[in-house]
Amino acid sequence: MTSPVYLDAWTKTKDSFIAKNNLDDVQKAAVESKFQQYQASLEEYLTANAEDIRAHFAALDRLAARKVAGMNNAAHEKKRLWDEQMRSAASPAVGWPNWTAWAAKCAWLSGTF
Repeated sequence: MTSPVYLDAWTKTKDSFIAKNNLDDVQKAAVESKFQQYQASLEEYLTANAEDIRAHFAALDRLAARKVAGMNNAAHEKKRLWDEQMRSAASPAVGWPNWTAWAAKCAWLSGTF
């Protein structure tokens, strides 16, 4: 399993780094080697944690649906929503910055995850 969104972003970063730093062939090879390591580790991570990642985004989707459906603003309802949101945010597989989670969700929603 892989994420084209991540790979595309990191490929652009790698290419930009190579172009801006006037690297020799040995340095370019080292950068490519590190990129290949990253690509393999990303694939391994996503494969190993796919179920947790999908569950995390499913919980976020359920939370959003509940918020859209409305609530009665009772204290217990607000606490329940907060607790659900915190459980979703505390998922062990998803400790990414927001932009990364957004990119993963885009990939997941488009079926490329």
